Amino acid sequence: MIARDYVSQQRQEAYEFGRAHREALVSEWMSQTGETTRPLLRDIIEEVITDVLNARLRDEILPLDRFAQTERVNGRFEVSINSRIDEMPKVKNVAGIRYAAEWHETIHIVRDFPTEVAPGLAGQEQLPGFAVEPPQLVVCRGYGDIDNRAEKARESFAENAGTAAAICREDLVRCPEYGEFMLLISKGGTTGKNGWRLLYRIADFIGVNGPLLSKFWQQQGFIRVGRDGTLLAQPSLGGARHD
Repeated sequence: MIARDYVSQQRQEAYEFGRAHREALVSEWMSQTGETTRPLLRDIIEEVITDVLNARLRDEILPLDRFAQTERVNGRFEVSINSRIDEMPKVKNVAGIRYAAEWHETIHIVRDFPTEVAPGLAGQEQLPGFAVEPPQLVVCRGYGDIDNRAEKARESFAENAGTAAAICREDLVRCPEYGEFMLLISKGGTTGKNGWRLLYRIADFIGVNGPLLSKFWQQQGFIRVGRDGTLLAQPSLGGARHD
């Protein structure tokens, strides 16, 4: 029980970090662009990476054990998205996985690299004969496959924080199916096939893949899934957070 409570506490701390992180980045993006209407996150995430975080973003052939990875080279971050995501087992929504992976990498950028950068390196290419900062890499694999405890904790935090960053109330309420889903959930009990249909439509609208949204809402205590795969409402936890 103690271990379970600790894991839950760590997850909630990551969620709070991710929410605050997302709002800070969106605020800075709106300030930079002069936009006064908040956009859907899915429409600006790549600009957030390149313009707000000043990182390079590219598609690259990577091993099939990771969706993306982040390096810092000569003082600048480079986020590489695996162009082979569609080759991975059980992958059905490449765009949704890519979107979540992009938020995941933003967590690494702000949290998991040493803050010290050699003078003159940031944003500059090195001249011949001068010392070059060795590339620093954060490899993003499924944290269940990592043996090192510190790396596993880092990836677990980034996964949870990145998920919370990618899923926000402002996007949810703009989805036409969201109100219908909330009404269905408020009745309690099983939601039938319509529950899963609506959940996947909502996930597609905000940019994530359905299993990720389902997992997030289950961890928040908003819904649960029965042993037979049935989607169940949890009306007794009507105040449970789901963004």
